[in-house]
Amino acid sequence: STRPGQAAWERAFQVIERQVQLQVRILNDLLEVSSLSRGKAASHRERLDLRRLAEETLESGRGALEAARLTGRLEAPDRPFWVEADPTQVSQVLSNLLNNAVKFTEPGGAVTVRLAEAAGSRVEVSVRDTGIGIDREMLPHVWEVFSQADSSLDRRRGGLGLGLALVKALVELNGGEVRAESPGLGKGSSFSFLLPRLEESGETAPAASPVPAVEAVPEAVPERGAGPLRVLVIEDNVDAAETLQELLDLYGYRVAVAHSGPAGIDTARVFLPDVVLCDIGLPGMDGYAVARQLRREPEVAGARLIALTGYGRDSDRESAEEAGFDLHLVKPVEPLELRKLLG
Repeated sequence: STRPGQAAWERAFQVIERQVQLQVRILNDLLEVSSLSRGKAASHRERLDLRRLAEETLESGRGALEAARLTGRLEAPDRPFWVEADPTQVSQVLSNLLNNAVKFTEPGGAVTVRLAEAAGSRVEVSVRDTGIGIDREMLPHVWEVFSQADSSLDRRRGGLGLGLALVKALVELNGGEVRAESPGLGKGSSFSFLLPRLEESGETAPAASPVPAVEAVPEAVPERGAGPLRVLVIEDNVDAAETLQELLDLYGYRVAVAHSGPAGIDTARVFLPDVVLCDIGLPGMDGYAVARQLRREPEVAGARLIALTGYGRDSDRESAEEAGFDLHLVKPVEPLELRKLLG
């Protein structure tokens, strides 16, 4: 067991704190979408310069853009774009659209925020990216709650499909409308919102309100059957992987960790695990493909493969069995149950 002040205790505390903060953000989004859909939310509109707000929001998101190795720029005439809207809500709209663009654009791409006058005495703010694009059949549904354009098992992008639904609700609350455009898959996309324009004024505008850790592979690997049970964890969620690793360490097992499908295959070839605990939704290649590949590797084929995943339908269990998994466990798994299975 661990005590306050010990390294394992501090790591566990940090993991819990990060996951709680994530759940709080998700719950807040759900509550906000629910309030907006039931007409329970209000906007506090005031005179607002969209150009200044766009500059400030883009600057606030500069760190995320740089971390994702993306370029970000603002395209707008050097003058105010006056609207009457809730500054906090419009800032949230623009932040959500920027985050969405960063999430779905590969390194080396670009994100552009553009302001222009639109028909009907309106101002249009668009966030364009050079990312993965959207299939034409999916376009009408991108604003719906829990809708996701990327339904693959590649979990690099994740999300619950709340961000764009929240954008639509907030824009409509402020008397505007939203639009989504994309030439197709792989050709980028553009998300826009339009708000009624106010007349020009000389007044001063009011102020607007983890790379995964390196895979851990033991340096010296004994022959299979000698020494402690060797367990390979393949999990892209760093917190989940580290927590599981520390739990297995406490049980006395030798543990290696990989954070993607291809890394899991490479680690297995070196580590020669007795047991593989593998997530299904993985970047690079999904867990089913990992299992099929491991069954083709002569030195690893005899390992016990356990799917440890959030996918728990009967069809998911059948897919796991067909791919070569021996067991299919749905998260979260009780530690004592896991220890019993490994024992």
